[in-house]
Amino acid sequence: MLPVSGVAGARWFGLEASLHWLLSIDWESVFVPTVALAELAVRAILLYAIIFVLMRLVLRRQLGGIAPSDILVIVLISEVAGNAFVPETRSISESAFVVLVILSA
Repeated sequence: MLPVSGVAGARWFGLEASLHWLLSIDWESVFVPTVALAELAVRAILLYAIIFVLMRLVLRRQLGGIAPSDILVIVLISEVAGNAFVPETRSISESAFVVLVILSA
């Protein structure tokens, strides 16, 4: 193998390090759900219903032209999607499934 030096060597080393990092990711933990999808659906629907009822009881008027149910959907989706950014919480597929359930409710 020929020694690579200078700018070309730095570029190759950066590419090699990036490739090594990409291949060292545990892709199974990123995409494979750890909880049953039926359980996720039930949890999402129950959480949506509970928060929806509480918002109807507490908030009697619309907030600046946006219905409380719209705000609820936005908050729930941001919370669920935020969980996928932290590797210790859930896989991406679990969060995507919960977002799908919330949007279809």
